[in-house]
Amino acid sequence: MSTRLIPSFEEGLDYVAKEYERLRATRKGLVIVGVVGGSASGKTRFATQLQGRYSPDACVLSLDHYCRGRQYKREHGIESFDDPRYLDLDLFYKHLTELRQRRPIERPIYSFQTGERSLHTERVEPKQLTIIEGLFLFGQDSILKQCDIAIFVEASEHAMFWRRILRDIERTGQTAEEIACMFIEEVSPAYTEHVLPKKELVQVVIENDLVPESEMIALAELQIQRKAQVGVLPDVEFEVIHQQLTYLGLPELDLFSHLDAFFVYPSRPRTGGELVRLRNESSRVGGMRGVTTLTYKGPFVGSGRGVYRFPVDKDLRRLLGQIGYVEDFELGKQRHLFSSTDGSIEIALDNVFAQDGNERSRVFIEVRASTDKLLAKTIDELCQVIPNLQFTQESYWDILSP
Repeated sequence: MSTRLIPSFEEGLDYVAKEYERLRATRKGLVIVGVVGGSASGKTRFATQLQGRYSPDACVLSLDHYCRGRQYKREHGIESFDDPRYLDLDLFYKHLTELRQRRPIERPIYSFQTGERSLHTERVEPKQLTIIEGLFLFGQDSILKQCDIAIFVEASEHAMFWRRILRDIERTGQTAEEIACMFIEEVSPAYTEHVLPKKELVQVVIENDLVPESEMIALAELQIQRKAQVGVLPDVEFEVIHQQLTYLGLPELDLFSHLDAFFVYPSRPRTGGELVRLRNESSRVGGMRGVTTLTYKGPFVGSGRGVYRFPVDKDLRRLLGQIGYVEDFELGKQRHLFSSTDGSIEIALDNVFAQDGNERSRVFIEVRASTDKLLAKTIDELCQVIPNLQFTQESYWDILSP
């Protein structure tokens, strides 16, 4: 069987819609479209948007609701939620067969918050277009054989990792670190073993990699910042620059020590503007000692970029390598942080040095503000105190990595 590769989500929707209309015109009975893919690949979104095109003559049956529950998991010694045995595929197939026969079903209701099924069910009526979707949807050949159109939604593990973190904080109540570690240690291996091989069995593969300009800017913190290099030590006098910054009237909050490791994902070009960083941080006044955070920064959209960060305790440096990340560059810095009382303006005076020791330390000033107007005003005031500053949107990784 030949497989059609479709390079974008929207093109995939259009193609499957045309195939559905062709089938609807040439046969009696309902048409079943099966959508499979990794966790947070976009399969649920695809199913929902396809349904929206043909509502009210379409329904979605999600395999998520056929999870057996935590109690069943404990009683049967199932160690991971990403084990196909955790799903009641027999009941799903029975319900799918009944829908094919145009009989309504009572679908279970599963809660990701409690990890159990509700005592109640939801009635699902058979529809001309019946869309089924789920991680292990094709775990039974009998389910695959019911599908008139079988689809695999493909995304990189980089995309699925960050989408899942942002999604499941709200959906499951887990911390970001718990979600990240679960993805690396359980979800990713299960995807490789049970889901990815199903790609060879479908008629359509739809690429749906991360589009950070739209996905991350909406879900993460918006960061508006610029930085400028002041000079290289000892050519510039650090204490003089520090004193000049005090003329702006912003109090100095703290002195931080940062050790930053930057990671690349091989299939994502550096020119895309994304940044993944693992930071170990200590502070003099705040009393932080070796606090580690994992940060994602998306490309700039206008003057700002989407930023998401969370604290971690586990050795994510090692774990990130298990899903394909490669450590690219490491640098350290001493950061004097000045801030307005309301936090709308922050100015950092950074003494930055590469960990390989081959280059002299460089001095930078970084400005963050809550609005474009405030950023421009602060930069203008800085340039009056310290002439000839040239500000850029680039990160330290962009500026300093080999």
